[in-house]
Amino acid sequence: MILTNVDGLLDGAGAVVPVVKNIDQVAGLVRVDIGRVSKGGMFSKLQAARRAVEAGVPVYIASGWRPGQVSAILAGKQAGTYFPTKVCVSWAN
Repeated sequence: MILTNVDGLLDGAGAVVPVVKNIDQVAGLVRVDIGRVSKGGMFSKLQAARRAVEAGVPVYIASGWRPGQVSAILAGKQAGTYFPTKVCVSWAN
C-alpha cells in the first residue's frame, strides 16, 4: 500500500482510476513533478507499483489523509487505485 495526498491515480477528468492492470497504458496520465516538498509525485509511485506487481505483490495507491481508506482496503472494499499482480508467487517450498 502506498499512501499519498490524493485519492489514487487520477484520469484526465480527475476521477480515480479504480484498477490498473497495465501500468504502461496509464503512464500518460502522470507527469514527472519535482516540487518544493516532492520528488516525483505519482510517477515515482507508479514505478514502485510496477516493481511490486512484477515481483508478485499487489499494490494500492490511496489517500493517507482520507479517513477510512486503509480500513476499506483491508476489508476488500474499493478505495484508491488497485494494481493486481500478474505473477503467481508461491512462498511454500
